[in-house]
Amino acid sequence: MNTNKISLFLMLLIACSACESPADHRPSSQFFTLSASMDSFGSDVTRTVPEESTDGTKIVMQWGWYEEIGCFADTYDNLCFTFVNETESSVSTADFISDEADAIPAYAYYPYVEGASDKTAIPFTLFPEATYQYFDESSVSGYDIKIANNIEDHGSNSCGVVFEHMMALLRINIGLDGLYDLADGEELVSLALQCDAFPLSGDFTLDLVNRKLTRLPYDYNEPLNIELVEQPSAYDAYTVYMPVAPMNLSDYAGDPDLYRWTFEITTTHHYVFFFADILSNLNIEAGKCYDVPLTAEAMMARGYYYDEDENRIDGAYIEELEPDEDDWGDAGDEDDM
Repeated sequence: MNTNKISLFLMLLIACSACESPADHRPSSQFFTLSASMDSFGSDVTRTVPEESTDGTKIVMQWGWYEEIGCFADTYDNLCFTFVNETESSVSTADFISDEADAIPAYAYYPYVEGASDKTAIPFTLFPEATYQYFDESSVSGYDIKIANNIEDHGSNSCGVVFEHMMALLRINIGLDGLYDLADGEELVSLALQCDAFPLSGDFTLDLVNRKLTRLPYDYNEPLNIELVEQPSAYDAYTVYMPVAPMNLSDYAGDPDLYRWTFEITTTHHYVFFFADILSNLNIEAGKCYDVPLTAEAMMARGYYYDEDENRIDGAYIEELEPDEDDWGDAGDEDDM
């Protein structure tokens, strides 16, 4: 697959694969079964939890355990179908069941939102309080909004549903080795991103009838803080997957500042800050993945910041952090002993 590098972004197709689920939740005859799969991009299709494909040309997504799909029909509104499968396997479809459905759905979406009643305005909040707690690839689940683009009656209380992505995906590759002298045991703590054109968090509505995701009005564009819960080693390359709403950046033509992104990386020992620009003709499209390399090489080649006199400095601003107060307290206790 051909790739096209755009400033700090490398556009890739997303791909889809397997589903896994507990063996003790197989549907019996009283259940209505929905077999969910993903629409394809060329020869590739997409899913919920990402992992690398073997050839490195696509992002493979997987359904996670206990996920839920919302469905609407003439006889029911926002009925929840629950993920179920017989064995752990790598397949392109997963079964979801409901013991209340009496007909195939006319509309389906993911993830299920409890209490939603209007199929033209399913409410979603992307990263409440502008915070994204990232544990691993499964953190994407719950923010990767999808909508059914094909529902087929299979008979015998079952149907097949093909989903497509309403979100794009950022694959953020962090690599600080070579940027500065790392401290012994240094770990990644958090990453903050801000796009001047639009917020990376916020409230949305999903219209199942008109197949449209709409961002609601907002008052403030604040940085999105990604908390790296596992605090991985700063010596190793680390990848964060993050859903992002589609955006036509060409709508902002004429204001170069709107193509500027701000990046802040905090470790246990250092703070790294820099700006980077993307091309004005870049559109962030649903169902596509954009690579964001936050490596030492990329920061030095593409990054910049301003000094106190507003002079532009190429590269990244790096500040050594003071030891945590708790560390000082522990050291003092040891001296007293």
